[in-house]
Amino acid sequence: MSEPPRFRSCGEAAGRLWIAIAALCFSPLSHGADWPQWRGPDESGMAREPVAPNSDIEILWDSRIGKGFSGVSVANGLAYTMGSDGSEETVWCFDADSGELRWKDSYSAALLPNLHEGGPASSPTITGDRLFTMSKDGLASCYEAQSGASIWKKNLGRPPEWGFSGSPYLFQSGEVLFEVGATVSLRRKDGELSWKSSAFKPGYGSPIRFDFAEKPYLAVLKNDELVILDSKGKTIAKHPWKTAFATNATTPIVAGEFIFVSTGYARGCVLLRFTGSSLKEVYQNEAMSNHMNNSVLIDGYLYGFDGTAHRGPSTQFA
Repeated sequence: MSEPPRFRSCGEAAGRLWIAIAALCFSPLSHGADWPQWRGPDESGMAREPVAPNSDIEILWDSRIGKGFSGVSVANGLAYTMGSDGSEETVWCFDADSGELRWKDSYSAALLPNLHEGGPASSPTITGDRLFTMSKDGLASCYEAQSGASIWKKNLGRPPEWGFSGSPYLFQSGEVLFEVGATVSLRRKDGELSWKSSAFKPGYGSPIRFDFAEKPYLAVLKNDELVILDSKGKTIAKHPWKTAFATNATTPIVAGEFIFVSTGYARGCVLLRFTGSSLKEVYQNEAMSNHMNNSVLIDGYLYGFDGTAHRGPSTQFA
């Protein structure tokens, strides 16, 4: 068994958290690396470009895209994102350097403004010449990335209370995954079903792949539990993880056989070890509650934002 990551707080024993909030200054970079999916090219949530300290921020271009919380994904000189005008969602494609509109596609979609502004919350995903998106109310779409030509669209089901927000996830060759309670694998070329996991109460984060004993697995935070799936969607292990107000909205962080989960409303965090058939708890505490912003793991230390709009009734889950 490998050593667990050093999730710890400064001055405390191993097995705790070192919590840091970094203030970053950004300067325009003319040719940064592509960012083709949620949490970046290597799924770490980290940009690798050097940034000079105390750099000025210069706005090169901007555009009104509507309401929503979709991230911006960038590949091959194009920037993609999503927004809503209240009754329709739009997938936008801009020239990343100039901001020139290259194409857009609009379709009917519910705003779902439940205690927030509403609108799409999933980030586009690009691979090769294909772009994949997920609407707030369950429409999975595939486009030709350069032209915006529609290749296929699939309605994947009724949205949960806060709408779907997990991003399309590239898994095995030729597969793209969507989180709709069940984890659904569609063929990239035509949108036909490859496999579908058991149904769970939908969470609001995205899955992540990891390898164990030379086999691929998925870690997926549903709304009541962390679930480990094999490469065909079979449930291998589960660990209960409920949050006040039913808002598990983060992506698990995997380091070797260790899996870290953190959620909001003072629920806190847990570090688990995957054995190949079960999940064993290493520790659990309330020192890091990521509401919607994932932490970032750097050299065995976890950096993230702890806190929510209000703390919520955490003791019921202890």
